[in-house]
Amino acid sequence: MISASLYDTLTIECIGPVALVTFRRAQQLNAMNKYMQAEITSTFELLSDDPDVRVIVVTGDGRAFMAGADIKEYATQSGPEFDICQDQACSLILVDRHSGQSHERHLSPRSSAR
Repeated sequence: MISASLYDTLTIECIGPVALVTFRRAQQLNAMNKYMQAEITSTFELLSDDPDVRVIVVTGDGRAFMAGADIKEYATQSGPEFDICQDQACSLILVDRHSGQSHERHLSPRSSAR
């Protein structure tokens, strides 16, 4: 079982095979900063490895699901820092639980649709 106390910007509640992930930055309309991005990545990696979890439901605390990027944080980044952050956010690894094979997809907003 995954401990929700591992995180500051989100919580996890597991009810049977359903994992409920709730973003907890309501004062910032759940805008994603680098720290939250890392916690989301970690959460989905942990939940993907848990054989008891069959469904993941994602919601946001407060009046917004997620406003998008935390513009205040991104405004302080240099060009290369921003590019690194975007590349990390846009990598998606899909794992087929039946075959065990993984497939990486890059969803870069700076490239054309694939």
